[in-house]
Amino acid sequence: MKQKSIKMNYVFNTILTVSNLLFPLITFPYVARILGPEGIGKVNYSITVASYFIMIAQVGIPVYGIKEISKVRENKQNLNKVFSELFTLSSIMTVFTVIMYSIVFLFSTKMQSEELLFFVAGISIFLSLFSIDWLYSGLEEYKFIALRSIFVKIISVIMLFSLVHNSDDYIIYAIILVLVTFITNILNVVAARKKVKFTIKSLDLKRHLKPIFALFLAGLIGSIYANLDIILLGNMVGDEYVGYYSTTRKISGLILAIIGSLGTVLVPRLSYYLDKNMKEEYNQLAQKSLNFIYFLSFPAIIYIIFMSKDILLFFGGKEFITASISLQIVAFQVLATSLATFYGFQVILPHNDEKSMVKANFAGAIVNVALNLILIKSFYHNATSLAIVLSELTVTLALIYLSKSYRNFKLYNNDSINYLKGSLLLIICLLIVKIFLADNFLINLIITAFLSGIIYFGYLLKNKEEFTTLILDRFVRRNKNA
Repeated sequence: MKQKSIKMNYVFNTILTVSNLLFPLITFPYVARILGPEGIGKVNYSITVASYFIMIAQVGIPVYGIKEISKVRENKQNLNKVFSELFTLSSIMTVFTVIMYSIVFLFSTKMQSEELLFFVAGISIFLSLFSIDWLYSGLEEYKFIALRSIFVKIISVIMLFSLVHNSDDYIIYAIILVLVTFITNILNVVAARKKVKFTIKSLDLKRHLKPIFALFLAGLIGSIYANLDIILLGNMVGDEYVGYYSTTRKISGLILAIIGSLGTVLVPRLSYYLDKNMKEEYNQLAQKSLNFIYFLSFPAIIYIIFMSKDILLFFGGKEFITASISLQIVAFQVLATSLATFYGFQVILPHNDEKSMVKANFAGAIVNVALNLILIKSFYHNATSLAIVLSELTVTLALIYLSKSYRNFKLYNNDSINYLKGSLLLIICLLIVKIFLADNFLINLIITAFLSGIIYFGYLLKNKEEFTTLILDRFVRRNKNA
């Protein structure tokens, strides 16, 4: 199979990321204003519960599958065999998980109080069987992933504005979310017929069990601090505060999606390099990926902290201003989570060191649960925000320590220091601009984003930083050829 260009992979994954950024900017402000904090909280709570069961059903395959498919993509017979083995394992676990969810549903008073909502959320557990993005990522088919995603998002936007009109429509909103998953997975299965052929001959399921269960355990432990906080918040202080917290996470998630777009396309290539013993190529690519994290994270944190109220006014309206401090805290999650993801999936995983992921996630889970149990009753959604940041930081530090024996790139260099200096310059800009801010939050966001961009990129260009120099060079070259 012809090796695909990292540049083109990143272009298509950037298209996907931009769509993941633009569509929530269109839909979430509308949904937040219609459903309010409580409605948003109810839906997010039910989806979070279902996500735990989905994680059990997928049993580590979404991460493991990318690595394994990338190794055999040049051999059609082996590709069919690996895909069939992983899909069979996923099928077995999905049946088991659907039964388990049904039992929990029958005995949970919380789920019974919103039985239709949790029934709808439960459908997504069965649909997760056909969520085979790991196949397309392993094959580096990012063009298909991007175009499919945009198509499905357009359909979801049409349904959303057509069907969700008042606060009682939160169940309809949940149905739309599940329908999006259904359409996505139908397209996955149809397209997969051209890529692989399912077979039941000579399958060796046993060889996958140890690594996928190690990744499953890491994911399960990691989900304690990624999702359990929402469940604790909902049970301890109510759905309204889940709405506040999940909105701040939604905002930070948009930035994380942009940063993660590069990491997603690099995982199969980094695994490929190590499998072929191309260590120098691996180290160069890993260093660029780490620099990219600093490049976007530092200015994003500064901007979110200073513009938190205007950002919340844009996304949710005045009802969500209460979450301002929570958003300022969650801003630091952008860097903490990006680094944890980098060291986990671009360093630890390609080196087949799944045990270290389990250890690091376990440490993060302990920190998260302890902080939430101690602080939620007193600080509500602000407690969960602090807990997610500190738990992600714990994971990052643990992964850095555990990967030291085979990590051959710098944790930071001159470029990363320049990103920090350039971001600190934004503080002066934002402090001055805030004095003259208008009453219109949209104007404020546009003006401050424009000025911040000029200052940040100007500083980096002055210091001949790699990414900004490359962007300027491409822009000039394109205009000359126009």
